[in-house]
Amino acid sequence: MIRIWLRGVVHRRTAMLFGPSAGVAIAVALLASLGMFLATSKATMTQRAVTAVPVDWQVQVQPSATAVEVRQIVNDAAGTQQTAIVDFAKVPSLSAQIAGTTQTTGAAVVVGLPPSYTTQFPTVIRTLAGTSAGVLVAQQTAANLHVGVGDTVRVQRVGMAPLSMRVNGVVDLPSADSFFQVVGAPAHSQPLAPPDNVILVPSANFARDFAPISSISPAAV
Repeated sequence: MIRIWLRGVVHRRTAMLFGPSAGVAIAVALLASLGMFLATSKATMTQRAVTAVPVDWQVQVQPSATAVEVRQIVNDAAGTQQTAIVDFAKVPSLSAQIAGTTQTTGAAVVVGLPPSYTTQFPTVIRTLAGTSAGVLVAQQTAANLHVGVGDTVRVQRVGMAPLSMRVNGVVDLPSADSFFQVVGAPAHSQPLAPPDNVILVPSANFARDFAPISSISPAAV
């Protein structure tokens, strides 16, 4: 009798039978889709958050150690995927002669980067004009000196003769705050803002032109 009754219901009341059934199926499918969305979002949440982190771990090498030794220790640490040695030098000023006028900045920072740096950390440096290799000036520095690709910047060096450098590109540093942070500094002692005047050079140029400053002023390099 149950089979006969079901057959009669299907034939006589098809719309009334399948309408509520379709509604229930849609509701179940909606709940299942929502559950899958939440599960997928939870599984990828950490990955999506980490992709926005520029330079998440920096180690500042003290004068008593060498960068090569420290890099090996960092490479051996669990979770380390990429490492690079970056050099910093403080210089008194930068200047440029453009259209018959001379522009001069205050203190500046020269950064030495290995050739593979932009490949290892692609979000740290964004090229705005010119190339991403060679002598690069930060966007704010280019504005301060009124220079562009092909212009020459004169760098004053501590205890050494000034150096003229031809600009190969203008770049933006989206993560300048973390890139120039003082590692291990006490709370509230960090600079209020990253330096306005920055020049990026290849590591080989840095070793030749700026590393010797360390023998004159160790704190500058």
